[in-house]
Amino acid sequence: ASGGFSVLDTDFIAIKPNLCDFRPACEGGTTDPRIVEAFIKIIREEANPKIAIVESNHAVGNANDEFERLGYRKLAQDLNVDLINLSEDERCEIDWDGYYFDFMDAPVTLLKSTKIVSISKLKTHAQQKMTCGMKNLFGLIPRMAKSRYHPYMNEVLADLAEFYKPSFSIIDGIVGMEGFGPSDGDKKNVGIVICGQDLIATDAVAARIMGFDAG
Repeated sequence: ASGGFSVLDTDFIAIKPNLCDFRPACEGGTTDPRIVEAFIKIIREEANPKIAIVESNHAVGNANDEFERLGYRKLAQDLNVDLINLSEDERCEIDWDGYYFDFMDAPVTLLKSTKIVSISKLKTHAQQKMTCGMKNLFGLIPRMAKSRYHPYMNEVLADLAEFYKPSFSIIDGIVGMEGFGPSDGDKKNVGIVICGQDLIATDAVAARIMGFDAG
């Protein structure tokens, strides 16, 4: 469908935008719904899989409110896709000998999905330097109060990446954010979209664009 990402009618695709901010896409805070819409339309040129847009509750707000406020409710209705608040989803505890987690408190929607796609935002982050594809996976944790994980962010994100194995990463850099992100930074008109099958590689490209040494 796009960049080597292919789909079948039998797939169930979970799309995870970055909606964990109070600022809209035009202010550099959250994923532009136009990118999600375009990606869904590209997918449907190839097949007609089941599609769900997913997000969890977070410290700033409720995912249901974010869906409504940021234009995702209308998008879902127009394109006939589901909106899933992972914090309200049924969960299963899966044993996991990870870097941080001994088990994963996994939303059933994610366990049922055949492909998980991260559609994140190109932003700096005051604690983590940057927040793009990898950091976007933090929103797959259904618990609203996630601050307990902040001191162990590297290990937590590594666990999430290995457990859920995202199939594709898109980074919305149409309007990014620099400075004191992920919420209080300054918007930056970058005018790019980064995409690829390798979550780490796309983040590395994003890091270089933002002026960080990706190693």
